[in-house]
Amino acid sequence: NEPKLTFKQEWSKAVEHLAWIHYKLKAQLGKMENHEKICSINNEDSLNCGSLDSIDNKSTVNNSSSNCVLQNHCGRRPWYDSKGKMKEAYIIGLCGGSASGKTTVARNITERIDVPWVVTLNLDSFYKVLTPEQHEESKKMNYDFDHPDAIDFNLAIKTLKSMKIGKTVKIPIYDFTTHTRLKNKSNVVYGANVIIVEGLMTFYPKELLDILDFKIFVETDSDLRLCRRVKRDMEERDRDLSSILLQYTKFVKPNFDKYIFPLVEFADIVIPCNSYNESAIDIIARLIQRNLENRGFIIRPQLISNYQESSIKIDEKIYLIEQTKQVKTLQTIIRDEKTDRLSFCHHSHRLIKLCLVKALSLIDFEIFPNDFGPENSLKKICFVSIMRAGECFEDVTKDLLFDYCFGKILIQTNKETAEPEFHYLKLPNNISSCNVLLFDASISTGASALMAIRILIDHDVNEDNIIMISLLLTPTGYYIIHPNIRYSIYSKCFS
Repeated sequence: NEPKLTFKQEWSKAVEHLAWIHYKLKAQLGKMENHEKICSINNEDSLNCGSLDSIDNKSTVNNSSSNCVLQNHCGRRPWYDSKGKMKEAYIIGLCGGSASGKTTVARNITERIDVPWVVTLNLDSFYKVLTPEQHEESKKMNYDFDHPDAIDFNLAIKTLKSMKIGKTVKIPIYDFTTHTRLKNKSNVVYGANVIIVEGLMTFYPKELLDILDFKIFVETDSDLRLCRRVKRDMEERDRDLSSILLQYTKFVKPNFDKYIFPLVEFADIVIPCNSYNESAIDIIARLIQRNLENRGFIIRPQLISNYQESSIKIDEKIYLIEQTKQVKTLQTIIRDEKTDRLSFCHHSHRLIKLCLVKALSLIDFEIFPNDFGPENSLKKICFVSIMRAGECFEDVTKDLLFDYCFGKILIQTNKETAEPEFHYLKLPNNISSCNVLLFDASISTGASALMAIRILIDHDVNEDNIIMISLLLTPTGYYIIHPNIRYSIYSKCFS
């Protein structure tokens, strides 16, 4: 007795069904291929590494010409629990002589893991800026760049500590030609679950050594290191052969024997011979991969459980816009399954505008006099949308304000685990000093909203400056929204 479907509805239903079949087949084939390749790899003697063989086989495995490459193209899973407590990043230290292959080892490990949440930090970026006198000494080959005092360890340790607790950081870019840091240029790093720190003196300061969770020393023959250094400095740093050899005999070799080689005693693993020791790199990559898979939290069931057990009331921070006849009519229209697309968008935009007006009325501002009468002073506003649903708010904001900045956070739900995953981020540099209005079309369990708020906090946005705006809200999401954010605005709450 079902109503007869139109041709367009039948076609749409058929396409959805085919897409579902394609997804299931692809997932099943991927699991079979993954299982076969893992079994073949575990049978190789070179990879028979005890407890490391117990790695959970959830990632795709591709065989390269030499060894396996562990790949995982998922987004970043929640790095915090339902209470907001974070799991710190796993930090690996790479130490070794100049041109021993540290950078190559780090690159090979990263390529084998192939996830965007593994970051390599080079201590060469933290060389101290030379004074004019020191710069002249360096031209005469009288300045020692291989001494521990040449590196700004205080800045390096401060940066690494911030990365370990999940904060966004700016890595300076050092110009080895002028021996200065590039002005107004830096590499912004955020969202690292695993950090690989490589440099000459990675194990030298005790404070830096204590931060490291796993330590690797790359040991390479001194003649090979000299050949590599000559080639690198001539090609990349525009230096002549005589100056390279003079610096090597005067500073590099003596400092290696005095400061660097004794650090091998602190290493958990020593990679002998050179950076092309594939078996060692493979084992390290598997260790990191296992650590990565154990770093995510499963928070959605915890959020629902916490709501059911909670007796906390946060009504004073939740604002439901006034339920006038207009609002009720708009809600009725957008919830009607017979409403066409144009009408749905039009009436949704009207509701969004009402929510935005309410949110803007809650932002503090000061009134100060000038020659033309009183004027409002308002802290800069930044609109951040949780992609993709939150983007429906963007067009409406243009009708209300002209002086604002925009940001985007892409969070998608994993189809297998039903957990939110962070994929993409674009925020203005001055967001920490702005009033942030965070947009999402609807909040059910609140998992995506909680992740977006956590990202804003990691970018030094004060919780008192965050206002969450949503059209639809459930009681679970009502409770889950971060208790310390300023306000939450919504147009309807569903049980």
